[in-house]
Amino acid sequence: MIIFLETICNDEKIIERNIRLKIQQSPDYAEEPNFEAGLQDFTTRLANYEKVYEPVDEGSYIKMIDMASGHGGQIEVNNISGYLPGRIVFFLVWCTIRNELQLYHIIKSTY
Repeated sequence: MIIFLETICNDEKIIERNIRLKIQQSPDYAEEPNFEAGLQDFTTRLANYEKVYEPVDEGSYIKMIDMASGHGGQIEVNNISGYLPGRIVFFLVWCTIRNELQLYHIIKSTY
C-alpha cells in the first residue's frame, strides 16, 4: 500500500520563518553571501513548484492542514486501513497533540 502524506500550511508567518531557515541552513545557499539574493531565488523556486502542484485527492492519503500553527488544525484521512497504516495515522495525531501540549505548557509557564 502506498500512502501519500500532504502537509498544507496557510500561516504566512510560519512559511516565512521556514523559508528563512531553509536559506540560512541549506547547502544550496551556503556559497551565497547575499541573503536577499537567496530569498529571491528560493521564492522563484517556490513559485515554479506551485505552478505544477497537484493536491492529493484520491487513493490512500493523509492530509495535515495548518497543524504547525499551534491553533488546532485538521487531519484528513482517506482510504486508510490495516494495522500499520492505522498506526501511522495514530502516530501523526499523537505528535500533533504532543506539540500542542508542549506549546500550551510553554505559554502557561511564561505567565
